[in-house]
Amino acid sequence: LQGSYAPYLSLFALGGNAEGVDIEGLAYTTKDYCLSCASTRGLSNEFAGNPARISVAKGALIVVFPLGALPFLHHES
Repeated sequence: LQGSYAPYLSLFALGGNAEGVDIEGLAYTTKDYCLSCASTRGLSNEFAGNPARISVAKGALIVVFPLGALPFLHHES
């Protein structure tokens, strides 16, 4: 993910906890973090100038961008 058209994003656990969450390239990084579905810990994280990488070992995450950024986003597997 790159922040060329969006200054921030938010992450939320979907349907239970998201375990083993790794976030790189954003202002607030994590390594092997457990994001609770009741937590606001993933709210409004900012791009830090490098491409961001987000991975989750178990569970699911919702990634939310500002509406204006949607036409410019791309995903790499």
